[in-house]
Amino acid sequence: MTSATEGEGMSKLIPITLFSIILAILSHRYSVYDHINGVYLRKERFFYAIMSIGMILFAGLRITYNDTGSYRQYYDVLISADEGILTGVDWMKIGDNPGFLVAQRLMKYWNLSQYSFIMLFSIFTMGTQLWFFKKYSCNVFLTIFLFFTFDGYLFQLAAIKQCTAMAFCLIATDRAIRKKYISFVLYILIGTLFHPYALMYLCVPFLCFVPWSKYTFIMLVIFACVGFGLQSMLGTLLDVTDMLGEQYDNSSFNGVGINPIRLLVTSVPLLLSFLAKEQIQTTKERDQHMILNLCMLNVELMFVALFGTANYFGRLANYFLPFQALAYPWILRQFDARGRKTVVFGTVLFYVAYFVYSNRFAGYFDSNYWSITFGEFLKLIFVRDTI
Repeated sequence: MTSATEGEGMSKLIPITLFSIILAILSHRYSVYDHINGVYLRKERFFYAIMSIGMILFAGLRITYNDTGSYRQYYDVLISADEGILTGVDWMKIGDNPGFLVAQRLMKYWNLSQYSFIMLFSIFTMGTQLWFFKKYSCNVFLTIFLFFTFDGYLFQLAAIKQCTAMAFCLIATDRAIRKKYISFVLYILIGTLFHPYALMYLCVPFLCFVPWSKYTFIMLVIFACVGFGLQSMLGTLLDVTDMLGEQYDNSSFNGVGINPIRLLVTSVPLLLSFLAKEQIQTTKERDQHMILNLCMLNVELMFVALFGTANYFGRLANYFLPFQALAYPWILRQFDARGRKTVVFGTVLFYVAYFVYSNRFAGYFDSNYWSITFGEFLKLIFVRDTI
């Protein structure tokens, strides 16, 4: 096991961050890029694949970070699947995450260890995330840079059920962009079996309108009303969560809201898109319109999280966090060359400062993340020994 110091630093996070960003730069550099229109004509694969493997391994070899330890302990005490993988599974009670339960029982049936459990879910969740980025990013370097600096990558190291559901939802979003609505609904339903909040993605087909049209302002007004009126709406929220099989009470929504700095960070693409709204309204890129609207939805849910429990509404907003990293590079294309350089310089400094603040001062990454080596993992794929 890689020993973890009790120091308050981020020395473990910096190497994988730099490794990934450098390879993202190389991938962008060796792609065929149309600088006039800001689109890829051919995307480089080798460097992107190496980067993806590194990011997946860093996530998959962890044994602690956020709630990873709790997931590992639950997997270890999970009843063996010898009596039937589907025994006692209530598919209608989605709050019990039946898909997640069945997936774990299958791993138990194959005698896979807790380390394999973490690795396999990391491969699926991170791999899907990076596949979606490669397909829809108009600047791989900026997308990966943002993915790290606003802590989107670190969210993938926690909340395994939510991230698995989100991975299925990203596949569903790809289907919606391609107007394959039957498979879109199917993937949403599969994601719901891992976490019920995947149902939020049913709104995706309705978010292909041009950003900063009247529908954008309607959304902003609705979520502003929800935020300011949250306490008066608790009864309705409890009814909805009860229908989904989630057990909450009034105290669940009366905790401290998110840090306003976090809201400010997620609001940057929204603010920049407002500055470039005239240019955006002349574009006809349906996929990018949908991505920017989903980015806005992330900000709007984060705004609501100011007034409610950060753990609940913050994670709710995080379902749409990937679209932040995709929307920003596209928004930059709407600025002229001089304005683009100014915006990039300012936002890079801002995001780096937040990255350091979030993982060095507000949270101590080094004391929270422990991992095993890849060699140790190979010896522990199946249930035999422990470290």
